[in-house]
Amino acid sequence: PKASCSVMKGATRRRKASRITATKRSGGTVKAARGSRSVAQRIRSAAVLAFHLKMASEEAQAQYRRRGRVVEFCHAWIKNKLGLRQFHVRGLVKVQMEMLWACLTYNLQHWIRLRKLEAAAS
Repeated sequence: PKASCSVMKGATRRRKASRITATKRSGGTVKAARGSRSVAQRIRSAAVLAFHLKMASEEAQAQYRRRGRVVEFCHAWIKNKLGLRQFHVRGLVKVQMEMLWACLTYNLQHWIRLRKLEAAAS
């Protein structure tokens, strides 16, 4: 038992000494331990930095505002009207099929509504 305790203590000491880590699981966060305090710093990838640089322009921000109105409406419609807040099947292929049916239903409803508007305008 004493030998295992000394091995455990040594392993603990080594782990504390090499506590600076950056992993995919931590989201690229670097953590350095010092006793009871720790320092955290996020490492950003080149793609994330390029995205932030692109989003700094007014044109990109306006484009994302327009996209939010167009894209998010159909997601909200599918959740509210079809009640698809959670998939009813398991497996990637089956989930894709369920989502395909939901999107097809949305597009048909949208097409019917536009046809009625065209008929009323004529």
